[in-house]
Amino acid sequence: MQNLSKQEEKIQSPAANLTFRLLFLYIIMLGGYLGRLLEFDLTSGEGRTLELSKSLAYNYLGGRGVGIKLLYDRLPPRLDPLSPENELVFMTGPLAGSGFPGSARISVCSKSPLTGTIFPSSMGGSFGAFLKASGFDGLVVRGRSNKPVILVVEDGEARVEDATDLWGKSTSETEEELRSRYP
Repeated sequence: MQNLSKQEEKIQSPAANLTFRLLFLYIIMLGGYLGRLLEFDLTSGEGRTLELSKSLAYNYLGGRGVGIKLLYDRLPPRLDPLSPENELVFMTGPLAGSGFPGSARISVCSKSPLTGTIFPSSMGGSFGAFLKASGFDGLVVRGRSNKPVILVVEDGEARVEDATDLWGKSTSETEEELRSRYP
């Protein structure tokens, strides 16, 4: 029998092997993507479902890659970043909602008013898992509402609700109110 270090034993353990196999199955066999994006225009208050093609998902792997490519293809080069035509893309990766380490990240991409270029950002938390659970890999928001609104995405549908009562509240007060409205 070979002498294995503790680290090597961990790598060859049945639990690590099972985790790797499940990860492989999720990414390769199932793809990790649902194939659906939600595009929502705040100006009109209307949303529609877009297809996320397999070639886009696999050639630009991850939320950052897909989000940047979507904006690159959809936005005119000289678009004013502060115009309603600019888009904000919230994009999950193939592991979002899977429970694997690092899978709680979501990429947020847009044309930056600071640089005038497409720029990705990243955030943690449960938003990516909830977006995936609602039936979408990503959310593309464009337009501008004439009043404060909440974009509600549930059961594969999207709608806006009035949020003027939240205007002026602190972050913690707003979070508490939203959690009570949408348990």
